Amino acid sequence: MDAKRILALDPANCTGFAHSNGDRGVWNLVAAKGEHQGDRLNRLADYIRGAYDSLGFDLIAFEDASFGSPNPNVQAMHNELAGIIKAVAAQCDVDARGVKPSQIKSFATGNGRAKKHEMIRAAKVKLGIDTTNDNVADALWILAFAEAGFPQLATKPKVRPRRASKKQEPQSRMF
Repeated sequence: MDAKRILALDPANCTGFAHSNGDRGVWNLVAAKGEHQGDRLNRLADYIRGAYDSLGFDLIAFEDASFGSPNPNVQAMHNELAGIIKAVAAQCDVDARGVKPSQIKSFATGNGRAKKHEMIRAAKVKLGIDTTNDNVADALWILAFAEAGFPQLATKPKVRPRRASKKQEPQSRMF
């Protein structure tokens, strides 16, 4: 079976991308003053279609960070971008698969809560790619995760603290 051509995206105002052919960079989606709110969404769609036309891909792997922020405006933005990614994937008749940020961080560093500088360092040490941009580093790790077949990562079971038991007198039951 032929290896899939993959476009990996770290969607945000500065969207990091990495393609399985080695191309990588950042797409600027920041709205200019006075620009319609939907223009940044159209710009993302245009970037993805342009990548499809020039590079080709069979899969879009993207960070699904819809619940990654406590800020509802950031959550809404991530959901909008994920919707555009899925819509363009459907138009191009390719698969799209979202990955949780904690999965990517754990895959890259062993720590599901890794910071931006740790992801950049891991890209240099483990992937041999020197970048100073955290969006590109994340896209590279999303690509590596997809190329590895979206592995199931071992997770530590959640340990709930034990509650102090209260000794209670046995209750008599009346029937």
